[in-house]
Amino acid sequence: MEFLGVLTFLVTLYLRPQDWVPAFKHVPVDFIVIPTTVLLAVIFSRGGLPVKLPQYYFLVFLLLSIAMSNIVHGKFDLASEQFTLFAKKAMIFFMFLLVVNSPGRMRLTLMFILVLSVTLVIQGIYQRIYGVGWAGQPPYWDGKRITWVGFWNGSNVLALSFVMALPIATEFCRRSQGIFYRGVGIVAVPLLLGGLWLCNSRGGMLAAATTLFFYYAFTKGVKKGVTIILVVILLALPFLPSRALQISTKDESAHLREYVWEKGYYMLKKNPLFGVGKGRFTEFSARRLVAHNNYVQNMAELGMVGFFFWMGLLYYSFKGLYAVKNHRYEKQEDRERYGHTARTLMVMLIGFCVATMFITSEIDPFYMLLGLIAAMISIAKKAFPDLELDFTRRDWPRIFGLCIGWIMLIYLYAVKELFR
Repeated sequence: MEFLGVLTFLVTLYLRPQDWVPAFKHVPVDFIVIPTTVLLAVIFSRGGLPVKLPQYYFLVFLLLSIAMSNIVHGKFDLASEQFTLFAKKAMIFFMFLLVVNSPGRMRLTLMFILVLSVTLVIQGIYQRIYGVGWAGQPPYWDGKRITWVGFWNGSNVLALSFVMALPIATEFCRRSQGIFYRGVGIVAVPLLLGGLWLCNSRGGMLAAATTLFFYYAFTKGVKKGVTIILVVILLALPFLPSRALQISTKDESAHLREYVWEKGYYMLKKNPLFGVGKGRFTEFSARRLVAHNNYVQNMAELGMVGFFFWMGLLYYSFKGLYAVKNHRYEKQEDRERYGHTARTLMVMLIGFCVATMFITSEIDPFYMLLGLIAAMISIAKKAFPDLELDFTRRDWPRIFGLCIGWIMLIYLYAVKELFR
Protein backbone atom coordinates (compact mmCIF):
# COMPACT_ATOMS: atom_id res chain seq x y z
CA MET A 1 0.00 0.00 0.00
CA GLU A 2 2.71 2.50 1.01
CA PHE A 3 4.77 1.64 -2.08
CA LEU A 4 1.80 2.65 -4.24
CA GLY A 5 1.97 6.00 -2.47
CA VAL A 6 5.60 6.43 -3.55
CA LEU A 7 4.74 5.61 -7.16
CA THR A 8 1.84 8.08 -7.02
CA PHE A 9 4.18 10.74 -5.69
CA LEU A 10 6.64 10.10 -8.53
CA VAL A 11 3.84 10.61 -11.07
CA THR A 12 2.97 13.96 -9.49
CA LEU A 13 6.68 14.83 -9.28
CA TYR A 14 7.49 14.21 -12.95
CA LEU A 15 4.24 14.40 -14.92
CA ARG A 16 2.78 17.21 -12.77
CA PRO A 17 -0.97 16.53 -13.39
CA GLN A 18 -1.75 19.07 -10.66
CA ASP A 19 -0.33 21.79 -12.93
CA TRP A 20 -2.24 21.07 -16.15
CA VAL A 21 -4.90 18.33 -15.90
CA PRO A 22 -8.24 20.06 -15.09
CA ALA A 23 -9.40 17.38 -12.64
CA PHE A 24 -6.23 17.74 -10.54
CA LYS A 25 -5.41 21.40 -11.08
CA HIS A 26 -4.62 23.27 -7.86
CA VAL A 27 -5.16 20.13 -5.77
CA PRO A 28 -2.46 20.07 -3.02
CA VAL A 29 -1.36 16.56 -3.95
CA ASP A 30 1.94 16.81 -2.05
CA PHE A 31 0.17 17.54 1.22
CA ILE A 32 -2.10 14.55 0.63
CA VAL A 33 0.26 11.94 -0.82
CA ILE A 34 3.41 12.53 1.25
CA PRO A 35 1.97 12.49 4.82
CA THR A 36 -0.38 9.61 3.96
CA THR A 37 2.46 7.53 2.53
CA VAL A 38 4.75 8.23 5.50
CA LEU A 39 1.96 7.26 7.91
CA LEU A 40 1.25 4.04 6.03
CA ALA A 41 4.97 3.24 5.95
CA VAL A 42 5.26 3.62 9.72
CA ILE A 43 2.18 1.45 10.32
CA PHE A 44 2.64 -1.29 7.73
CA SER A 45 6.38 -1.31 7.01
CA ARG A 46 7.54 -4.90 6.54
CA GLY A 47 11.26 -4.21 6.41
CA GLY A 48 11.35 -2.62 9.85
CA LEU A 49 12.64 0.84 10.63
CA PRO A 50 15.82 1.95 8.83
CA VAL A 51 19.15 2.02 10.64
CA LYS A 52 20.34 5.29 12.15
CA LEU A 53 22.44 7.34 9.75
CA PRO A 54 24.20 10.72 10.10
CA GLN A 55 22.03 12.14 7.29
CA TYR A 56 19.10 12.35 9.70
CA TYR A 57 20.97 14.70 12.01
CA PHE A 58 22.38 16.79 9.18
CA LEU A 59 18.89 17.19 7.75
CA VAL A 60 17.39 18.25 11.09
CA PHE A 61 20.16 20.77 11.74
CA LEU A 62 19.83 22.05 8.18
CA LEU A 63 16.14 22.75 8.81
CA LEU A 64 17.01 24.62 12.01
CA SER A 65 19.68 26.59 10.13
CA ILE A 66 17.14 27.56 7.46
CA ALA A 67 14.86 29.00 10.13
CA MET A 68 17.71 30.66 12.04
CA SER A 69 19.09 32.31 8.88
CA ASN A 70 15.96 34.47 8.76
CA ILE A 71 15.27 34.76 12.49
CA VAL A 72 18.61 36.54 13.12
CA HIS A 73 17.50 39.20 10.62
CA GLY A 74 14.08 39.58 12.23
CA LYS A 75 12.31 37.92 9.28
CA PHE A 76 10.04 35.67 11.35
CA ASP A 77 7.35 35.21 8.69
CA LEU A 78 9.93 34.21 6.09
CA ALA A 79 11.61 31.91 8.62
CA SER A 80 8.29 30.11 9.14
CA GLU A 81 7.60 29.97 5.40
CA GLN A 82 11.02 28.56 4.48
CA PHE A 83 11.04 26.12 7.39
CA THR A 84 7.63 24.78 6.30
CA LEU A 85 8.75 24.52 2.68
CA PHE A 86 11.88 22.55 3.51
CA ALA A 87 10.14 20.47 6.18
CA LYS A 88 8.00 19.14 3.32
CA LYS A 89 11.16 18.32 1.39
CA ALA A 90 12.52 16.55 4.47
CA MET A 91 9.33 14.47 4.54
CA ILE A 92 10.07 13.42 0.96
CA PHE A 93 13.49 12.23 2.15
CA PHE A 94 11.98 10.17 4.98
CA MET A 95 9.18 8.85 2.76
CA PHE A 96 11.64 7.21 0.37
CA LEU A 97 13.81 6.07 3.27
CA LEU A 98 10.89 4.33 5.00
CA VAL A 99 9.13 2.86 1.96
CA VAL A 100 11.95 1.80 -0.36
CA ASN A 101 13.26 -0.73 2.15
CA SER A 102 14.34 -3.68 0.00
CA PRO A 103 16.51 -4.25 -3.09
CA GLY A 104 13.40 -5.22 -5.07
CA ARG A 105 11.59 -2.00 -4.25
CA MET A 106 14.70 0.00 -5.00
CA ARG A 107 14.99 -1.58 -8.44
CA LEU A 108 11.31 -0.96 -9.24
CA THR A 109 11.57 2.64 -8.05
CA LEU A 110 14.57 3.33 -10.27
CA MET A 111 12.77 1.72 -13.21
CA PHE A 112 9.71 3.90 -12.60
CA ILE A 113 11.87 7.05 -12.45
CA LEU A 114 13.46 6.03 -15.75
CA VAL A 115 10.09 5.45 -17.44
CA LEU A 116 8.78 8.82 -16.24
CA SER A 117 11.93 10.59 -17.45
CA VAL A 118 11.61 8.98 -20.88
CA THR A 119 7.96 10.08 -20.92
CA LEU A 120 9.17 13.67 -20.50
CA VAL A 121 11.52 13.16 -23.45
CA ILE A 122 8.58 12.03 -25.59
CA GLN A 123 6.67 15.11 -24.42
CA GLY A 124 9.65 17.22 -25.49
CA ILE A 125 9.71 15.63 -28.94
CA TYR A 126 6.00 16.41 -29.29
CA GLN A 127 6.63 20.01 -28.22
CA ARG A 128 9.48 20.41 -30.70
CA ILE A 129 7.35 19.09 -33.58
CA TYR A 130 4.10 20.94 -32.84
CA GLY A 131 5.46 24.05 -31.11
CA VAL A 132 3.46 23.42 -27.95
CA GLY A 133 3.71 20.77 -25.22
CA TRP A 134 1.15 18.39 -23.75
CA ALA A 135 0.22 21.00 -21.13
CA GLY A 136 -0.10 23.72 -23.76
CA GLN A 137 3.22 25.25 -22.70
CA PRO A 138 5.39 26.98 -25.33
CA PRO A 139 9.09 26.22 -25.83
CA TYR A 140 11.73 28.08 -23.84
CA TRP A 141 12.35 31.79 -24.42
CA ASP A 142 14.37 31.17 -27.60
CA GLY A 143 11.45 29.26 -29.17
CA LYS A 144 13.44 26.05 -29.70
CA ARG A 145 14.50 24.49 -26.41
CA ILE A 146 11.99 22.11 -24.83
CA THR A 147 10.36 22.63 -21.43
CA TRP A 148 7.75 21.09 -19.16
CA VAL A 149 5.60 22.53 -16.34
CA GLY A 150 6.00 23.05 -12.60
CA PHE A 151 9.60 23.21 -11.51
CA TRP A 152 10.56 21.55 -14.83
CA ASN A 153 9.53 24.72 -16.70
CA GLY A 154 13.09 25.62 -17.71
CA SER A 155 15.26 23.77 -20.22
CA ASN A 156 18.21 23.57 -17.82
CA VAL A 157 16.11 22.07 -15.03
CA LEU A 158 14.38 19.66 -17.41
CA ALA A 159 17.81 18.53 -18.58
CA LEU A 160 18.57 17.68 -14.95
CA SER A 161 15.82 15.04 -14.96
CA PHE A 162 17.43 13.38 -17.98
CA VAL A 163 20.90 13.55 -16.41
CA MET A 164 19.63 11.82 -13.26
CA ALA A 165 17.94 9.07 -15.29
CA LEU A 166 20.93 8.40 -17.56
CA PRO A 167 22.92 6.29 -15.03
CA ILE A 168 19.82 4.15 -14.40
CA ALA A 169 19.41 3.46 -18.11
CA THR A 170 23.13 2.77 -18.51
CA GLU A 171 23.09 0.29 -15.63
CA PHE A 172 20.03 -1.49 -17.02
CA CYS A 173 21.90 -2.02 -20.31
CA ARG A 174 24.19 -4.53 -18.59
CA ARG A 175 23.60 -8.19 -19.45
CA SER A 176 23.22 -9.17 -15.81
CA GLN A 177 20.04 -7.10 -15.52
CA GLY A 178 17.92 -9.52 -17.54
CA ILE A 179 16.21 -9.20 -20.92
CA PHE A 180 13.39 -6.87 -19.86
CA TYR A 181 15.49 -4.37 -17.93
CA ARG A 182 18.22 -4.50 -20.53
CA GLY A 183 15.72 -3.80 -23.30
CA VAL A 184 14.34 -0.80 -21.42
CA GLY A 185 17.86 0.53 -20.86
CA ILE A 186 18.88 0.15 -24.50
CA VAL A 187 15.80 2.09 -25.62
CA ALA A 188 16.11 4.72 -22.89
CA VAL A 189 19.76 5.76 -23.36
CA PRO A 190 19.42 7.27 -26.87
CA LEU A 191 16.07 8.85 -25.94
CA LEU A 192 17.58 10.55 -22.88
CA LEU A 193 20.54 11.79 -24.91
CA GLY A 194 18.07 13.07 -27.49
CA GLY A 195 16.16 14.84 -24.73
CA LEU A 196 19.38 16.56 -23.62
CA TRP A 197 19.98 17.65 -27.20
CA LEU A 198 16.48 19.15 -27.35
CA CYS A 199 17.04 20.95 -24.04
CA ASN A 200 20.26 22.41 -25.49
CA SER A 201 21.59 22.94 -21.97
CA ARG A 202 25.35 23.31 -21.76
CA GLY A 203 25.34 22.51 -18.05
CA GLY A 204 23.14 19.49 -18.70
CA MET A 205 25.43 18.17 -21.42
CA LEU A 206 28.49 18.65 -19.22
CA ALA A 207 26.73 16.82 -16.38
CA ALA A 208 25.72 13.99 -18.73
CA ALA A 209 29.30 13.60 -19.97
CA THR A 210 30.48 13.55 -16.36
CA THR A 211 27.99 10.87 -15.35
CA LEU A 212 28.97 8.67 -18.29
CA PHE A 213 32.65 9.14 -17.48
CA PHE A 214 32.24 8.15 -13.84
CA TYR A 215 29.96 5.24 -14.69
CA TYR A 216 32.50 3.74 -17.08
CA ALA A 217 35.40 4.69 -14.79
CA PHE A 218 33.72 2.70 -12.00
CA THR A 219 32.90 -0.27 -14.24
CA LYS A 220 35.78 -0.34 -16.76
CA GLY A 221 38.54 1.69 -15.10
CA VAL A 222 39.61 5.31 -15.52
CA LYS A 223 41.58 4.82 -18.75
CA LYS A 224 38.76 3.01 -20.51
CA GLY A 225 36.30 5.52 -19.09
CA VAL A 226 38.25 8.42 -20.58
CA THR A 227 38.58 6.61 -23.91
CA ILE A 228 34.86 5.84 -24.12
CA ILE A 229 33.86 9.43 -23.29
CA LEU A 230 36.32 10.89 -25.82
CA VAL A 231 34.96 8.60 -28.54
CA VAL A 232 31.36 9.53 -27.65
CA ILE A 233 32.19 13.26 -27.69
CA LEU A 234 33.97 13.04 -31.04
CA LEU A 235 31.06 11.15 -32.58
CA ALA A 236 28.54 13.59 -31.09
CA LEU A 237 30.32 16.84 -32.04
CA PRO A 238 28.80 17.14 -35.55
CA PHE A 239 25.30 16.79 -34.10
CA LEU A 240 25.57 19.10 -31.09
CA PRO A 241 23.61 22.38 -31.21
CA SER A 242 25.78 25.42 -31.85
CA ARG A 243 24.95 26.82 -28.41
CA ALA A 244 26.50 23.76 -26.76
CA LEU A 245 29.83 24.53 -28.42
CA GLN A 246 29.86 28.19 -27.40
CA ILE A 247 31.36 27.75 -23.95
CA SER A 248 33.42 30.78 -23.00
CA THR A 249 34.14 32.79 -19.87
CA LYS A 250 33.62 35.93 -21.96
CA ASP A 251 30.11 35.38 -23.32
CA GLU A 252 27.14 37.19 -21.79
CA SER A 253 25.81 34.16 -19.92
CA ALA A 254 29.16 33.40 -18.30
CA HIS A 255 29.72 37.06 -17.42
CA LEU A 256 26.31 37.25 -15.73
CA ARG A 257 27.00 34.04 -13.84
CA GLU A 258 30.34 35.42 -12.68
CA TYR A 259 28.60 38.59 -11.51
CA VAL A 260 25.97 36.85 -9.36
CA TRP A 261 28.54 34.43 -7.92
CA GLU A 262 30.62 37.41 -6.84
CA LYS A 263 27.53 38.89 -5.20
CA GLY A 264 26.99 35.59 -3.40
CA TYR A 265 30.55 35.63 -2.09
CA TYR A 266 30.12 39.11 -0.63
CA MET A 267 26.78 38.15 0.92
CA LEU A 268 28.61 35.40 2.81
CA LYS A 269 31.46 37.73 3.72
CA LYS A 270 29.06 40.25 5.30
CA ASN A 271 26.96 37.55 7.01
CA PRO A 272 29.43 34.69 7.66
CA LEU A 273 27.50 32.72 10.28
CA PHE A 274 23.87 32.60 9.14
CA GLY A 275 23.94 34.26 5.70
CA VAL A 276 21.41 36.75 4.37
CA GLY A 277 18.48 34.41 5.02
CA LYS A 278 16.99 31.50 3.11
CA GLY A 279 14.95 32.75 0.15
CA ARG A 280 16.53 36.23 0.14
CA PHE A 281 19.35 35.89 -2.40
CA THR A 282 17.52 37.94 -5.04
CA GLU A 283 17.05 40.84 -2.59
CA PHE A 284 20.81 41.37 -2.45
CA SER A 285 21.97 40.30 -5.91
CA ALA A 286 20.86 43.42 -7.86
CA ARG A 287 18.38 43.02 -10.72
CA ARG A 288 16.81 40.27 -8.55
CA LEU A 289 18.95 37.55 -10.12
CA VAL A 290 19.20 34.03 -8.72
CA ALA A 291 22.61 32.47 -8.16
CA HIS A 292 22.39 29.87 -10.96
CA ASN A 293 24.43 27.68 -8.62
CA ASN A 294 23.17 25.60 -5.69
CA TYR A 295 26.42 25.95 -3.76
CA VAL A 296 26.63 29.73 -4.09
CA GLN A 297 22.97 30.19 -3.20
CA ASN A 298 23.24 28.04 -0.08
CA MET A 299 26.47 29.55 1.21
CA ALA A 300 25.09 33.08 0.67
CA GLU A 301 21.66 32.44 2.18
CA LEU A 302 22.61 30.08 5.02
CA GLY A 303 26.11 31.23 5.96
CA MET A 304 28.80 28.83 7.13
CA VAL A 305 26.55 27.13 9.69
CA GLY A 306 23.82 26.07 7.27
CA PHE A 307 26.27 25.51 4.40
CA PHE A 308 28.18 23.06 6.61
CA PHE A 309 25.09 20.94 7.26
CA TRP A 310 24.01 21.12 3.61
CA MET A 311 27.47 20.00 2.48
CA GLY A 312 27.44 17.33 5.17
CA LEU A 313 24.32 15.80 3.63
CA LEU A 314 26.14 15.44 0.33
CA TYR A 315 29.37 14.26 1.95
CA TYR A 316 27.85 11.41 3.92
CA SER A 317 25.67 10.37 0.99
CA PHE A 318 28.84 9.87 -1.04
CA LYS A 319 30.67 8.24 1.86
CA GLY A 320 27.87 5.77 2.55
CA LEU A 321 27.45 4.85 -1.11
CA TYR A 322 31.21 4.39 -1.47
CA ALA A 323 31.20 1.93 1.44
CA VAL A 324 28.31 -0.06 -0.03
CA LYS A 325 29.77 0.01 -3.55
CA ASN A 326 33.19 -1.24 -2.46
CA HIS A 327 32.12 -3.77 0.16
CA ARG A 328 33.56 -7.25 -0.36
CA TYR A 329 30.55 -9.33 -1.32
CA GLU A 330 30.98 -13.09 -1.36
CA LYS A 331 28.14 -13.66 -3.83
CA GLN A 332 27.84 -12.06 -7.26
CA GLU A 333 24.10 -11.73 -6.66
CA ASP A 334 24.76 -9.54 -3.62
CA ARG A 335 27.24 -7.43 -5.57
CA GLU A 336 24.55 -6.82 -8.19
CA ARG A 337 21.77 -6.05 -5.71
CA TYR A 338 23.75 -3.80 -3.40
CA GLY A 339 27.09 -2.72 -4.86
CA HIS A 340 25.88 -1.98 -8.38
CA THR A 341 22.77 -0.17 -7.18
CA ALA A 342 24.95 1.98 -4.90
CA ARG A 343 27.16 2.73 -7.89
CA THR A 344 24.15 3.84 -9.94
CA LEU A 345 22.93 6.14 -7.17
CA MET A 346 26.42 7.57 -6.72
CA VAL A 347 26.67 8.46 -10.40
CA MET A 348 23.18 10.01 -10.24
CA LEU A 349 24.33 12.19 -7.34
CA ILE A 350 27.51 13.15 -9.20
CA GLY A 351 25.40 14.22 -12.18
CA PHE A 352 23.13 16.27 -9.94
CA CYS A 353 26.08 17.96 -8.23
CA VAL A 354 27.65 18.91 -11.57
CA ALA A 355 24.39 20.11 -13.14
CA THR A 356 23.51 22.29 -10.15
CA MET A 357 26.78 24.17 -10.52
CA PHE A 358 24.93 26.00 -13.31
CA ILE A 359 21.37 26.16 -11.98
CA THR A 360 19.74 26.83 -8.63
CA SER A 361 17.77 23.67 -8.06
CA GLU A 362 16.81 22.56 -4.55
CA ILE A 363 13.68 21.04 -5.98
CA ASP A 364 11.94 17.94 -4.65
CA PRO A 365 13.92 15.45 -6.82
CA PHE A 366 17.07 16.41 -4.87
CA TYR A 367 15.51 15.22 -1.61
CA MET A 368 14.04 12.21 -3.41
CA LEU A 369 17.56 11.24 -4.48
CA LEU A 370 19.00 11.81 -1.00
CA GLY A 371 16.18 9.67 0.43
CA LEU A 372 16.88 6.86 -2.03
CA ILE A 373 20.57 7.01 -1.16
CA ALA A 374 19.85 6.82 2.57
CA ALA A 375 17.46 3.93 1.88
CA MET A 376 20.13 2.04 -0.07
CA ILE A 377 22.69 2.53 2.68
CA SER A 378 20.17 1.37 5.30
CA ILE A 379 19.19 -1.70 3.24
CA ALA A 380 22.83 -2.70 2.81
CA LYS A 381 23.66 -2.12 6.49
CA LYS A 382 20.83 -4.44 7.54
CA ALA A 383 22.05 -7.15 5.17
CA PHE A 384 25.74 -6.66 6.02
CA PRO A 385 26.18 -5.38 9.61
CA ASP A 386 29.97 -5.21 9.16
CA LEU A 387 29.65 -2.27 6.74
CA GLU A 388 31.75 0.66 7.99
CA LEU A 389 29.31 3.58 8.04
CA ASP A 390 30.26 5.43 11.21
CA PHE A 391 30.69 9.18 11.25
CA THR A 392 34.14 9.79 12.75
CA ARG A 393 36.06 12.79 14.05
CA ARG A 394 37.94 12.93 10.76
CA ASP A 395 34.74 13.65 8.87
CA TRP A 396 34.13 17.02 10.56
CA PRO A 397 37.27 18.72 9.17
CA ARG A 398 36.69 17.09 5.79
CA ILE A 399 33.24 18.65 5.48
CA PHE A 400 34.59 21.98 6.69
CA GLY A 401 37.43 21.69 4.16
CA LEU A 402 34.93 21.08 1.36
CA CYS A 403 33.04 24.23 2.37
CA ILE A 404 36.21 26.34 2.50
CA GLY A 405 37.49 24.85 -0.75
CA TRP A 406 34.28 25.71 -2.56
CA ILE A 407 34.28 29.27 -1.19
CA MET A 408 37.89 29.74 -2.30
CA LEU A 409 37.02 28.47 -5.78
CA ILE A 410 34.21 31.04 -6.06
CA TYR A 411 36.56 33.73 -4.77
CA LEU A 412 39.22 32.92 -7.37
CA TYR A 413 36.75 32.55 -10.24
CA ALA A 414 34.22 35.32 -9.59
CA VAL A 415 36.07 37.88 -7.47
CA LYS A 416 39.66 37.59 -8.68
CA GLU A 417 38.60 36.44 -12.18
CA LEU A 418 41.58 34.10 -12.22
CA PHE A 419 40.21 31.86 -14.99
CA ARG A 420 39.49 34.57 -17.54
